[in-house]
Amino acid sequence: MRPLRALALSVLLATAATAGVETNAAAGGSVEELRAVLGLDPQQADRLRQLFSDAEMDLERRRDQARSRGTVVPIDDLVVWQSALRERVRSSLGAAQQPVFDGWMARKASLAREYDRALFGIPMPTELKLRLSLSPETTAKMMTAADESLAKIREAISQLRAQGRPLGEIGEAVNEHRKDAIRKMLEAATSTEQRRIRDWLKTWFKPAADKLPGTERDRLDRVMKSLDIADGATGGRTQELVAGILWHMTEADSLKRSLGKDLLMAILRSKAEVDVWISLHEHRAVIAVHQARLRELRGDLQDQMPTRQVAKLVAEGVLE
Repeated sequence: MRPLRALALSVLLATAATAGVETNAAAGGSVEELRAVLGLDPQQADRLRQLFSDAEMDLERRRDQARSRGTVVPIDDLVVWQSALRERVRSSLGAAQQPVFDGWMARKASLAREYDRALFGIPMPTELKLRLSLSPETTAKMMTAADESLAKIREAISQLRAQGRPLGEIGEAVNEHRKDAIRKMLEAATSTEQRRIRDWLKTWFKPAADKLPGTERDRLDRVMKSLDIADGATGGRTQELVAGILWHMTEADSLKRSLGKDLLMAILRSKAEVDVWISLHEHRAVIAVHQARLRELRGDLQDQMPTRQVAKLVAEGVLE
């Protein structure tokens, strides 16, 4: 019985942990985060804890019902649950806190769109801010410009697909809107910031292999030699994938170091708690995009490799 009880306890704890993460995401942050951002008093923080606890129980009840039917909770039900929790959180706030909460939710929604921007080759405004020390005002303007172009890209893709246009033509249309996005993002920056952005873009536009630092370029050469691919076309595609993986790994690691440094400086300089949460979410949003691209590239690479080469790539840390 003891092993079964231990297993049951571990499942229960894992479920609770998952529910907590989902509740925090739905509500706009953990109680501690919202306390720091919104300036909650102790009574408000206690009310939020109760709201979160009730929401987690409600979510688990919905899941139990779905499991009894052999299904999962429908997406529409999860949206209703999330919206209800968010509104209850908002209603528990004072009149001056509510617009701050709305702004915080808008900030997070914008950060969540960084993947979509990057997907269509638009530089991530948040990454530009973190890499080049752009002002929050410039970053906000760049996000607006990027999102306007993103909407045009999606509209163009939808229309051209409906017309049965070839992929090449769709790609050209996307590229034109992408260039327009970059132009408008540059216009949103000050002249000093524009110089830094243009210098950064010169490297950003290069192929992944050309962007790698020296040690990682040596690693790329070593990995390709170990794979010993005879076919030129296959070898070229494999090198692109491996280089892309190494580059995204390098970028993610760099951002993690940047986050650590930024948080340490925030503590040393006694910055406002909200600045800590802003830095956390901005870094995490950009890191998440690099990690998503890593998963995609690794999937593509593994799909085209025979077993022995997959093993070599895992041993080299390219695949996981």
